[in-house]
Amino acid sequence: MVPGGVFAALTLGVICVVLCVVLAQQRKRQRHAEAANRQLLAALDAITDLIRQVQRNPNFSLRCENPNLVPCWTVLECDNPTCVAYENPDLRCWHLPGVLCPGSDEESFLQKMVKCKTCKVYHHAQPDNVAALSEHVNNLLAMLQEEREKLIQTQRRAQQASKLASIGEFAAGIAHEINNPLDGVLSCMARLERDPANLTQNMEYLKLMHDALARMSMTVQHLLEYSQEHDPNFEATDIHKVIENVAAQIKTSARRNAVDIEFEFGDTVPLLLGDVYQLEQAFLNLALNALAATPEGGALAFRTRIDGSADGVGRLVQVDVADTGDGIDPANLGKIFDPFFTTKEPGKGTGLGLSIVKSIVEDHQGRVTVESAVGAGTTVSVFLPIGLETGPRTQAHGEAT
Repeated sequence: MVPGGVFAALTLGVICVVLCVVLAQQRKRQRHAEAANRQLLAALDAITDLIRQVQRNPNFSLRCENPNLVPCWTVLECDNPTCVAYENPDLRCWHLPGVLCPGSDEESFLQKMVKCKTCKVYHHAQPDNVAALSEHVNNLLAMLQEEREKLIQTQRRAQQASKLASIGEFAAGIAHEINNPLDGVLSCMARLERDPANLTQNMEYLKLMHDALARMSMTVQHLLEYSQEHDPNFEATDIHKVIENVAAQIKTSARRNAVDIEFEFGDTVPLLLGDVYQLEQAFLNLALNALAATPEGGALAFRTRIDGSADGVGRLVQVDVADTGDGIDPANLGKIFDPFFTTKEPGKGTGLGLSIVKSIVEDHQGRVTVESAVGAGTTVSVFLPIGLETGPRTQAHGEAT
């Protein structure tokens, strides 16, 4: 029989051992919890920082770092160089379209993810809930990037449709620009045939013919360049030359409508960082709309100046396209930039022009405003940030009628 004092000591010892074990386990769980909490907080900080970067610059190609990523071809022991994922620096094969996993090459991102979640490559990248949380954010960004790329393609197709519609609207003017020098060439040839021995006259007529053919070639080349689709190319751009090119294209139509084209260019307007063809398309659409609004004649003015207001992006260049035409009904003023909205007669407008203008200007980090009064004309103001400072220009610009 164990004496009472010994039994009590043994019991106390057992209790102490149990308490030590419990405390040790609690400390261990606490350390694990603290480590998990630190890991979670670090992941949340990384996600928060990533979201802030995306807000500052809408670039959905950013990703949270994941040290668990490994190449899919090493996990699956795959050796297929025709697969877009094979030896691709982007180790997230589930973000890549066209991978050669069964049935995934032609499926949407969400359809792929259903199968990816059963793949050991996908699970290898997410060994715990924290890593899974980060990858969920990455998957969301990848889907947004995919949708943004689709939207960009849709916008490009819409811009191309608008270009073709614009070309149709001023095709008569282009034909006139070609027909006039062509008549001159034919007239010179007739005179050469009448007096082929007159060398002085022949040299003069040959020069006139050369100039006329060069003018036609330039007109056709410009039309071809304008109608072709091209990737955006941002470079140092003289906005005054862009406007003068637009004015040259609508000159014949303006003369036919008895519309005077006027320039009021600011001498201190610097170069911009822009895409020449896109800006030309935008201002051509605005100019064509202005001509359509002045069927009884009037004036179309292009004005430029430095806008002094603070817009969060530094100084801005303001370009006004102002006409003295019919004006816009106040009920329609809020809808003019909506795609396919038009007040023109059926067959005379697509309703894409102003929508494309807004899209192009926003691609240049700018904005568009409209002021109009029925019967008193319309002024469309385009505000573009100054991307390059090269000093003021003092070249004098004339007027064209």
